[in-house]
Amino acid sequence: MCFTPIVSLATAATEFSVCGYLLKKIRSRKFIVMPIFIFLLGFYQLTEFMLCSSEYVNLWARIGFATYTFLPAVMYHMEMSLAGKKVRKEVYIFATLFSGLALIHPSFILGGGCNLLHVSIQSMIFNQNQYLMITYLAYYIIYPGIGFMAFTNTITKQECSSQLKHSTRIAILMLPIAILLGQFYFLYSLLTNVNQDVSWVTSSIIVAVTALIMTGIVCVPLLKRTGLFIWSMQFVLTSSIVTLLILYAIYPQFAYDYSSIYCQFALLYALTVIFLVRYTK
Repeated sequence: MCFTPIVSLATAATEFSVCGYLLKKIRSRKFIVMPIFIFLLGFYQLTEFMLCSSEYVNLWARIGFATYTFLPAVMYHMEMSLAGKKVRKEVYIFATLFSGLALIHPSFILGGGCNLLHVSIQSMIFNQNQYLMITYLAYYIIYPGIGFMAFTNTITKQECSSQLKHSTRIAILMLPIAILLGQFYFLYSLLTNVNQDVSWVTSSIIVAVTALIMTGIVCVPLLKRTGLFIWSMQFVLTSSIVTLLILYAIYPQFAYDYSSIYCQFALLYALTVIFLVRYTK
């Protein structure tokens, strides 16, 4: 849940609106997967709203799991398309198999409920079946990682021929620094039992500052179309995987909550994709 069911529903509506905007703006096939990414984020928020607002907890937990299971495949597809590389379509086989398991297996969802700031879902994968869990986490991490490395390699080649000033590069790199700061603060607040209200306010401020940095960079014509800026936009989307790995390693209980925890970053992801569509050649 995104703090309250109403906020979660409002977030879903915003994501759907952004998806519609992107569909109208997109002219290149390499961007077509971006509205799908935003739609999945929005639809997942809708499943959380329904889970917390209806009696069909098991059903909406299944649909929610199936929804966010496609996110790594779509992110990989998006990164490879931006890099101009061939997309290996078998990535969608993994997503389909896990989603099918969630929707069909009668005992897939073991429990679920709404907490103060997020939903908590226990499935037969996390901390229940080691083989399924390792396979799922590998899929969730490896494919987006491959896509991000391919994209980074492409951007690095472009930047080698650019003449950006050192100060300009620092200005752009403030963006990934800000998003990492937000995610590391989340880690810190989880491990040190920081008051949830304080944690929410602080991380929200960091997210807002990150969005302001992004918007500020976009207002400077020299910066907004550089390869480094485009890389920073993609970094915002991919960095959540790093946080996921760290959280699961130090706090296995987080496996029940992680799919919901990034609601706070959902609108930032939407803004990131808008900028990618507008300023990527």
